[in-house]
Amino acid sequence: MENNLSNAEFIKRNIWLDCGSEPWYGDDQVYISYPCHFETVSFYLQSSDGLIALADREREAAGFLPMMPTEKHPEDYDDDGWYDFYLEINGFADDHLGQCIEAIVCSDYAEDNGELYIIDIPNDARQLLYDRLDEQARAVFDMSCEEMLRESKEYLLESESVSI
Repeated sequence: MENNLSNAEFIKRNIWLDCGSEPWYGDDQVYISYPCHFETVSFYLQSSDGLIALADREREAAGFLPMMPTEKHPEDYDDDGWYDFYLEINGFADDHLGQCIEAIVCSDYAEDNGELYIIDIPNDARQLLYDRLDEQARAVFDMSCEEMLRESKEYLLESESVSI
């Protein structure tokens, strides 16, 4: 995640579920030798300086200005917009964590409005991040991540009559 902080410290300081939003229960699928459906729960994350800095790196690499001042752009940055951050847990991955944090640009003035930037999750941070989500899900939604995945699986089975 960030070079000057350990993964644990970065996650503790920068990963917060948005208490004003509800998780989205859904499903996804992969094709192995046939379609394999699995349950998902997506969370909206609060914006933090650390997440913005990571998204800004991806945005700058795509040729756009960052949303916050950086060493490269101390005075020239796009302060008219923001990012919406999302993270998913699922019933497919062994550790139940999605592959990335998604950052979507929200700015009527930006050429990349609505674009999705991907923040990869390092392997050594995956369990720490899942534990952080689980801790916050229990506090905010009064349910563990495992309970939320079970609930999502029930919705999936009821709504689509899909065999998982």
